Amino acid sequence: MDDELWTRVAAHWRSAGTEPLPGVDDAAIEQWEARHDVRLPADLRAYFRAAGGTREMDDAFFRFWSLAELRPAADYVGAAEAGPLPNCFAFADHCIDCWGYAVEIRADGTTGPVYCTFGGDGVAGPPHAASFRDFFERYLADPSSVI
Repeated sequence: MDDELWTRVAAHWRSAGTEPLPGVDDAAIEQWEARHDVRLPADLRAYFRAAGGTREMDDAFFRFWSLAELRPAADYVGAAEAGPLPNCFAFADHCIDCWGYAVEIRADGTTGPVYCTFGGDGVAGPPHAASFRDFFERYLADPSSVI
């Protein structure tokens, strides 16, 4: 999997004054996978190896979570509201949890759409991006395009 996108993401954060968290190793990924009984798709694995999330919000008010914070969408929005988010995992929030973002992790080893969520209010409309990579490509081009 091409890590160039994740290198650009980390560089974008640094240029905005937001220090990326250090990437994680395969052992940390495997521990997370065992805990959640899910295999991370290649793009998520590459992302967490290279970028690792952010400690604080960036200049567009996004905070990207560490691997340790990556969790089922039902744990983020609540089980009742997560019905439209099967197999989705929350990975970021905007404006101190005004809303969050969850990506579908498919059994075939790919990511599905990224959805915007509103805390306990569930899903906010149709998918915000076609995939995890698409979300970050759009974020790099214009962060407001994924809000």
